[in-house]
Amino acid sequence: MISIETSGGLTGKQRNIVVLKDGKASCDDQESKKLSDKRFKEAESLAEDIEPLAKKDASYGEPFPDARQYTASVGDGTVEWFDSPDVPSVLDRAARFADGTSVLLC
Repeated sequence: MISIETSGGLTGKQRNIVVLKDGKASCDDQESKKLSDKRFKEAESLAEDIEPLAKKDASYGEPFPDARQYTASVGDGTVEWFDSPDVPSVLDRAARFADGTSVLLC
């Protein structure tokens, strides 16, 4: 349904969160775990809201030292962005979702 890769930032950790349509998610190819209904609904909403940007293979923000970078894949498209106040609000939501979900799964 949606995958979000993260890298860079102060920790420099690279993560790949994958959420499937069955409500399970994984981190870095580890065993899938069931998400809470609330977190899964957020993933569904993000996938739906990000899809138009991903279809355009859009890119937002500029790299800077210690910038956190994100790449979301939905369907056949991707959208990339860096931490920046200028990114669409859905990408801020996606960043928070990925960072929070990585704490739960990784």
